[in-house]
Amino acid sequence: MKKLKLKEKLMEALEEIENAKKDIGNGEKELKDNERKFNLSIKEGKEKIELAEKELLIGEEEYRKGLEAFNEKKSLAEEGFKKAEEEIKKGEESITLLEGKIAQINDALKNPLLPKEEKEKLNIDLQTTLGILAKTKEAVDNGKKDLAKNKKELIKGEEELNQSKNLLASSRGKLENEKLNLIKGEKEGLLEIKKAKEKLDKGKIDLAKGEKEYNDSKEKVDEELRKAWEKIEDGEKEIKKIEKGKWYVLNRKSHYSYVDYGGAADRIDAISKVFPVFFALVAALVCLTTMTRMVDEQRINIGTLKALGYGRWDIAFKYIFYALAATILGCIIGIGIGYTLFPTVIFNAYGIMYILPSITLRFNVSLATFISLGAIGLTTTTAFLACNNELRENPASLMRPKAPKLGKRILLENIPFIWNRFNFSYKVTIRNIFRYKRRFFMTVFGIAGCTALMLTAFGIRDSIKTVVDRQYGVLFTYDMTVGLETEGIKHLENNDKIKSYELISKESGALDSGSLKKDISIIIPKDITNIDNFIHLQRRKDEKEIDIEEKGVVITEQVSKSLNVDIGDEITLINNEDDKAKVRITGITENYTFNYVYLSPNYYDEIFQKEVKFNEAIGILSDTSKEFEDKLSRELIKKEGISSVSFNTSIKENFEDTIKSLNYVVLVMIISAGALAFVVLYNLTNVNISERIREIATIKVLGFYDNEVSVYIYRENTILTIIGALAGLVMGIFLHKFIMTTVEMENIMFGLKLELKSYIFSILLTLIFAILVNLAMYYKLKNVEMVESLKSVD
Repeated sequence: MKKLKLKEKLMEALEEIENAKKDIGNGEKELKDNERKFNLSIKEGKEKIELAEKELLIGEEEYRKGLEAFNEKKSLAEEGFKKAEEEIKKGEESITLLEGKIAQINDALKNPLLPKEEKEKLNIDLQTTLGILAKTKEAVDNGKKDLAKNKKELIKGEEELNQSKNLLASSRGKLENEKLNLIKGEKEGLLEIKKAKEKLDKGKIDLAKGEKEYNDSKEKVDEELRKAWEKIEDGEKEIKKIEKGKWYVLNRKSHYSYVDYGGAADRIDAISKVFPVFFALVAALVCLTTMTRMVDEQRINIGTLKALGYGRWDIAFKYIFYALAATILGCIIGIGIGYTLFPTVIFNAYGIMYILPSITLRFNVSLATFISLGAIGLTTTTAFLACNNELRENPASLMRPKAPKLGKRILLENIPFIWNRFNFSYKVTIRNIFRYKRRFFMTVFGIAGCTALMLTAFGIRDSIKTVVDRQYGVLFTYDMTVGLETEGIKHLENNDKIKSYELISKESGALDSGSLKKDISIIIPKDITNIDNFIHLQRRKDEKEIDIEEKGVVITEQVSKSLNVDIGDEITLINNEDDKAKVRITGITENYTFNYVYLSPNYYDEIFQKEVKFNEAIGILSDTSKEFEDKLSRELIKKEGISSVSFNTSIKENFEDTIKSLNYVVLVMIISAGALAFVVLYNLTNVNISERIREIATIKVLGFYDNEVSVYIYRENTILTIIGALAGLVMGIFLHKFIMTTVEMENIMFGLKLELKSYIFSILLTLIFAILVNLAMYYKLKNVEMVESLKSVD
């Protein structure tokens, strides 16, 4: 193949020589034609300039003569103007005198004592004077018009003369420019012709030289072709020695977005495993209290039916059927919401950070059936238990009101210095809390579940936020990563946009403990003492700094947990070429995203017998704005030796999008938990009021106001809510830890620390829902009928 190319190049050289000969012949002919045309154009230009100069001289002479004639006329006109102005002035003075005379005559005519002859004489004189005044004014006006007209004509003549002067000056300037341009063009043309001749002569010399080189090269071509053929044969032999390449097949689990979305689905799955447990227990609690209250309210009816001979099952069926009907209706509504609203909200929430197709809702018959049967079994069972407790009594007992619970001394009463400090209302409240133990545990459990769910919701967001704040704020303090080759380093050294940088070698690898294997990235910093300014290695519990030692490796925390290894253990490190080496673990560093192994260049050379090539640079920027990073990225990617540029801000934005999407999930959990708290508190408060209706009526009769009665009941709810909320915080801590450790992905470790505001928000929201219940029950307490409530049923 190379031999054919050499022959082709030789033929191309010969063809180029022939073409050069033709070009030189054409160039000589073209040069002669251009030189002839140039001389002709210069000659015509000179003739035109001479003709124009003659015409200009004639015009200048005519202008000079006209100027002299105008100046003579101007002198005569100015003298005439002066005389005319004097005549006008005299006329204006005469007008003034005549007007004065007319005024005097008019004044004399106004005298009544003036004789008739004298009056007629003055009238004649007045008419004569008026006629003279009119003629004088007419003469003055005509004189002024003529004077103005003559002056205008003089000015117009002067302007025309000036225009002629300017035109002559402009023509003179253009003529001089044309002369200069002609002289300049002549010089440049002669110079171009000279250069063309030199170029042509040089071309002839180069052609002669090229012909000589061609003849010389002709002898060398065969030798080169022979050597090239020998190299081809040697190359073919080397190709035969090359081993067959390996295929690397990557499945979709190697794609970050797929794995990340799978992790999000796992988080929702873990939440879905916890929610049903809480709601099932609370549903049983609500059903038990509701049915217990209903049975208590119809105690007399149950006793009557039992006395009439109805069996226990016949009586219980009424209440079981009531619970069954309510449960079926609730299942229909709940399944409708659960299969439409919640999936749509959560799916669209994750659509913020992923490009997803439109949601397709599917009805899972088996799941809906299982949930419905579970709910029906739960509620009907609790309804039967509530009825069964009452049906054990005989009809006579059932037809009488239930005796109130006996009051007992509580432990706090044995501590006088505390108990005696309470007033009557608080003593009654504390006694009632411990008097109704079932209501106490139900309320505390329900509120604890509500608070635990809200704290878990806030905690999930805190855990993912920890990944951003800790990984890309405390551990990774660099701003950018640049993939480079050796010649690319120079583009970073004098770049004022990069404050500092550190060279590292990064390659994929794995750790093998013998029973387990974990994929990792191997990081080898050029300067192990300076790497702390870019990647901070520390222990998570006490934040103690970890150094990269010359003999040992530092691994990330999740790897150590997965492989069950600790500091001092030996493990097998595998590099990207599948070379294996035993290494000793000298440190375990805090890390949340991906898995890394850090070691020194010397240690890498020692264990793999391979020189380290630094293929990346991590740097700190002088500005981290989006516009600044885009500009720097475009600038660097054009440079030779730089293969890629990435910034940590884009990774932070991805996690922030995750947090935004989780806000919707948190909102769903808060609304669900709030509804849970509201139902529990409302139901238990309603039961409390129903059980203690006679007590409430009694204290109202004794003079308690509506607000005092409300406080008397609400104080118990508030205390139980606070106890439940505090218990819920403890439950929430363990529930949050369970969920986050359950959904941890292979390359992501979530933080387990909850922020203080998450505790505060969880308690505040629980208290807000408790206040809403108290407000809802206020009017029921206010409308208690004292007389009806205190009537005896005996």
